[in-house]
Amino acid sequence: MRRNQFDKKFIEFPLVCLSYCSGDKNLLKDILIMCIVDNALKSTIKELCNPELIKANDFDCKNPIHQKIALVSIEYNTPLFSFEEAINKWIDIKTKIIEYEKIYGKDAYCRMGKQLIEDVINGRFGFREYAVLAAIHSILGKSKPYARITYEQISCRVLGYKKKSIKEVEIKNESALSARQIKTSILKLVKKKLVTTITYQQREKYYSTKIKKRDSLCELIAKKKLKHHELKLGIEDQIWSNNLRQQMDSMRYKSVVITRQLNRST
Repeated sequence: MRRNQFDKKFIEFPLVCLSYCSGDKNLLKDILIMCIVDNALKSTIKELCNPELIKANDFDCKNPIHQKIALVSIEYNTPLFSFEEAINKWIDIKTKIIEYEKIYGKDAYCRMGKQLIEDVINGRFGFREYAVLAAIHSILGKSKPYARITYEQISCRVLGYKKKSIKEVEIKNESALSARQIKTSILKLVKKKLVTTITYQQREKYYSTKIKKRDSLCELIAKKKLKHHELKLGIEDQIWSNNLRQQMDSMRYKSVVITRQLNRST
């Protein structure tokens, strides 16, 4: 299974969507449908879809929303069997997301290959590995080339929650992945070349989905650590320089005072 296999089409969804799946890979289909409808509603496409390409019986060629959804579903090679059902799923999930973000603020987002989500649904890729990969993506976002990530962060995000405090409020009984389960899933992702990882001094774990070579990742981490170290040294030097300056000023002042006292006594 090659990495570029998943890079043709992407879907983007809030991390909390994973909490709606509850470990059920079939519910990922709802996330995919939600993303298709979401992209369609944001689309400015005005061209018409060929009705012969649509399998759904409730497709209304005069409905502009149906037209947009149809075009996006064809673009993503994901046939819909009911447009009204797809729209209702979108409404249901979107409502949950809005309510969640009202309480906890803007959620983290996962940008994942569309083909990969279908591979999970069809049993060609493990749901646990997918959830771990989504957790890592939600931390990296679109811009970070890599990030230091803990097992605790992954454990929370696999369940769909960006913070431990949110998880503790939202769920009571659902058990999180153990460190061993997370490690096993990461090893599988590394083997499939979907994640690159480095552990520094047996405790700091760094992950990247963009950098494919460990040497390149190692170089970036080393540069950042060196820069941080030099900055820290510079701050420490400044602090000691200020201390020395204060002591020298104090000594000069004392010297002046003593000199004046000596002059008066003579």
